[in-house]
Amino acid sequence: MRRFSQEDIIDLMDVKNTIRKKIWEKQPANFKKEAIINLDGTINETFGNCKQGMDISYNGKWGYAPLIVSLGKTREPLYIVNRSGNSPSHLGSALWLDKTLDLVEDTFKKISVRGDTGNELTMKMISIS
Repeated sequence: MRRFSQEDIIDLMDVKNTIRKKIWEKQPANFKKEAIINLDGTINETFGNCKQGMDISYNGKWGYAPLIVSLGKTREPLYIVNRSGNSPSHLGSALWLDKTLDLVEDTFKKISVRGDTGNELTMKMISIS
């Protein structure tokens, strides 16, 4: 994975999501009633030494704090963004939420977003119809 740039990984996620969207379109109408988007940061503890981007989290664990954006019904990970271990859950989430809304808006009739309290300000800035 070290040979891939961040742009390469984003391109891969976008290609997978293009295929995923075609699969969603073939689903029954009941599936397309609502998309519940889960937006959450998590702690991924790492035990290696001197790993690039690794940092200490709020609870004293060394590692990374990836942002995971997923579709609630199916638990499909739509975007996974690696971040330093001391990153708050809302860091950079507005960009990825925008990309996710662009992905689901043509397929689902209603879109709801769930996130922890750290993402509350991000969700207030984005208008969801």
